Amino acid sequence: MMKHSRLEFALLVGTSTFAISIAGAQTASSPSPELEEITITGSRLITNGNESPTPVTVVPVSQIMELQPTTISEALNTLPQFGGSQTSTSGPGSGIRNGAAAFITLRNAGDNHTLVLYDGHRVLPASPQESHASDVDLNLIPQVLLRRVDIVTGGASAIYGADAVSGVVNFITDKGFNGIKADLSKGITTYGDNPTTNASIAFGTRLSDRAHIMGSYEFRDDEGILDPADKYERPFFARVLGGSGSGTPAAPYTSIENSRISNTSFGGKITNATGALAGLANMNFTQNNMMTPFVNGAPVVGSTTVQSGGDGAYYYNSSMKSSLRMHKAFGRFDFDVTDKLSLYLQGSYSQQKSLNYFQSANASFDVGLDNPFLDSVTVNSPTLTTAQFQALRAANPTGSFRMTKFMLAQEADHPVVNEMKFATLYAGLDGKLGDNWNWNLHLGHSWADQDIYNTGNIDFGKFYAAVDTVRVGGNIVCRAAQTNSYYAGCVPLNPFGPTSENRAALDYVTATTRALTHVKLDEIQTTVSGSPFESWAGPVSIALTGEYHRTTFDIESSQTPEENVDCNGIRFADLSGAPTTGYCNGPLTTNPTVRWGQNTLSPLQPSASIDVAEAAVEAEIPLLAGVSFAEDVSLNAAARFTDYSSTGGDWTWKLGLTWKMNDDIRLRVSRSHDIRAPNLYELYSPPTYSFVNFTDVSAAAGGSGQTGFTRRLQNGNPTLKNEQSNTLSGGFILTPGFLPGFSLSVDAWLIKMKDTILQIRGFDAPIRTACQSSNGTSPYCALYQRPGPNQFPTLITQLLENIATQETWGIDFESSYKTTLAGRPLDLRAFVVYQPKNVFDLGPAGQVDMGGAYGGAPASVGPSPKLRVTLIGSYNLTDNFRFSIMEQLRSSMRATSRITPTPTAGYFYAVDRVPSVAYTNLTMTWTVPYSDGKFEIYGNIQNLFNKFSEVPVGGAPATIPGRGITPMPIGDDPIGRRYVLGVRLSM
Repeated sequence: MMKHSRLEFALLVGTSTFAISIAGAQTASSPSPELEEITITGSRLITNGNESPTPVTVVPVSQIMELQPTTISEALNTLPQFGGSQTSTSGPGSGIRNGAAAFITLRNAGDNHTLVLYDGHRVLPASPQESHASDVDLNLIPQVLLRRVDIVTGGASAIYGADAVSGVVNFITDKGFNGIKADLSKGITTYGDNPTTNASIAFGTRLSDRAHIMGSYEFRDDEGILDPADKYERPFFARVLGGSGSGTPAAPYTSIENSRISNTSFGGKITNATGALAGLANMNFTQNNMMTPFVNGAPVVGSTTVQSGGDGAYYYNSSMKSSLRMHKAFGRFDFDVTDKLSLYLQGSYSQQKSLNYFQSANASFDVGLDNPFLDSVTVNSPTLTTAQFQALRAANPTGSFRMTKFMLAQEADHPVVNEMKFATLYAGLDGKLGDNWNWNLHLGHSWADQDIYNTGNIDFGKFYAAVDTVRVGGNIVCRAAQTNSYYAGCVPLNPFGPTSENRAALDYVTATTRALTHVKLDEIQTTVSGSPFESWAGPVSIALTGEYHRTTFDIESSQTPEENVDCNGIRFADLSGAPTTGYCNGPLTTNPTVRWGQNTLSPLQPSASIDVAEAAVEAEIPLLAGVSFAEDVSLNAAARFTDYSSTGGDWTWKLGLTWKMNDDIRLRVSRSHDIRAPNLYELYSPPTYSFVNFTDVSAAAGGSGQTGFTRRLQNGNPTLKNEQSNTLSGGFILTPGFLPGFSLSVDAWLIKMKDTILQIRGFDAPIRTACQSSNGTSPYCALYQRPGPNQFPTLITQLLENIATQETWGIDFESSYKTTLAGRPLDLRAFVVYQPKNVFDLGPAGQVDMGGAYGGAPASVGPSPKLRVTLIGSYNLTDNFRFSIMEQLRSSMRATSRITPTPTAGYFYAVDRVPSVAYTNLTMTWTVPYSDGKFEIYGNIQNLFNKFSEVPVGGAPATIPGRGITPMPIGDDPIGRRYVLGVRLSM
């Protein structure tokens, strides 16, 4: 279909549903009960979650925020249904990614498989980059006027559209709120860092019998944990863990305490010097302008570049937690035009700014012995004196050596900043036709602007020019500036020492690289629902939906990853042939040197868009009623046809059966076919180059066996097709009459996905293993571009393909009990998820099972314990004092996820289990009642016992010393104990 015909198609469906429903209303044999206003997510017809054939968890926002008074995303992530979500501590960011964003995922099924709704409508994905291209940042959703969150833990694409593979999270506004409420809180950790401030105010009032208005404003200031000194106060991070090993039985992945990278240092290590200069090899600039022998740490098995202790460098400056400052405003106006027609206008605006320090740039470069900064260098070595060194320089005026250095000073005041503006505007009509039919028309427009700027990105061209200096007329100048006008403003940089660079030189070699992304969603939707007739068991309900939406995005970039170093005037080539960043060491046509040290985004020309037209039908059909052991049996059926401008048409469907045996027992089962359509970034993202630290395979597999930095290429794939998924679930609900206030639901579920889009990344362990085990014959070996046989790759490709399958199953337990103890209210709730299998078939790379495993996950999937438990209790000790507690527990995990093939490398760990861990949150609330409302003072302690993870950082999960836990196991806390004190007012 053409784009305009998709809109016509959706409007035609909407008009048809209108006509059909009017005809149905006119021919209905008898009136049917009117549907309630509250419709449970997962259906457009069912008004009671217990009647839904698909499991639905309803979470009151006030309850969960009481025990986690931060953001709604952090509060939801305390529930065991969520796994693989990103929070501000799961990864502090990168050169382009927003590390403070909150992306939520159900079932640890991988990014992009959870559909996020706001009052039943699709939310615009605001971060079209990297692996989170179609994820919704929950931080942008106004939360102070939310009433509840509905969590559908099963496929719902036939009801709400694509992406609802592992489930739906629907944020429901309290549209009828009247009064005023305000909240103010301050928080801090037990280590005296990460101060937070939260403030909100909301109001709602009736302007007349027919008009209602409400609005809210929220502010959050989370300073994060940016200072490295704060990170290393925590016992876990103070160990400076890094990974070592090659994953073989002889050299398993293991965690190294006090880990260091031995081929670089903070002050600069001489890594290569030959001939007459050989005595300079392995010298280190321990202090500014002082050269001493490099002190090696303790060697570790399976690594030539990681040691324990010694003079090597580690990623000291990387942030532990990104900072985040947010402003959010919300407003809604409702007006009853008649008794059967109402209209609404609703809008929101969010603005946020986050920043983090990513990781120090590791530079490898050549230095000429005629460098005038060496004139003041002294030597403290038993084998070399200062006089001997200066004599060596005089005797070899054209000589040079290679050194590597972590640019520690470069990171000190150059954060990566991410600014986001997000707005929504909704308008709609809700109406009734007779006694049996309801209809609505919804119009929506959303947009998000994201401004990403890295204020300290190293320009390697300027850096190489700045470190190659000569003396002219008594002044130290850059050699390249004498012959290349591009480097005319070059400021000489002294690289010899941990803080030897002056401010002007650092400012010259660094630049602010900037990218702006713009995403927009326009939508129109109409739904008609009602009861056209009755069967022998009761009224049959039906809902017809027509929908059209268009998503567009574009990228502007000040600097692109395709830019290469201007090598004219750059003096040195690669002396050693060892892995480098590509420092002018080959023909620029075949081995160009990437200019920027950290990631940048390519512009998208022209902007990309996807148009979608959808038609859906859902029916609730009663089969039996009032029969012994079948008080109510109903069939729920839904089907949806979706036409994508990118991938064509596709069907989704759902069948569900509920069987109420009596007031105590209800059974349910459902089967659905769901899809996920490839998003705009996956389809159309432009080529992007970046650096990656890579350990090459052995010569037997066509590699070099070396470790170093090389270029990575990633881009979109416009030939991707829709992912397909089938979900089966079944269970029961108990509400025993002999135990009033108690309910228990148990549901087993099975999700099978095929044609899953997988990032085939040449630097991932499964891909390296597949290439190595095939002795270089695997098609995955084509991901490595080498200048010659058995040479270190100059380029590693990252592809997106519909190549994977996934199968996961589990059992959910949910119970609640409302009663009294000593005459006072007691409220208990328990959530338990048992997920023993989460199997990914990665094609030629074999299979992994993340169920109960920590290491070896494919991209965008996190460690996944088999058992996750959340227990919530609340008790009113007095009329005015309430005590609430939450306990979170995860089971232990095995270290490796590998199933097949039996690997020769990549999946053996020295520590084969990750211990279980539990966290406790405690809240105490004192209520001061007064005539017009109530005033509450509350105190909250999160992670009461200051627990930290004990994880095998290892080689595959994380190879970067000093970066901490990568990835973080689901639900684990790296921050430690936190205190929050606040006040609430309602009237």
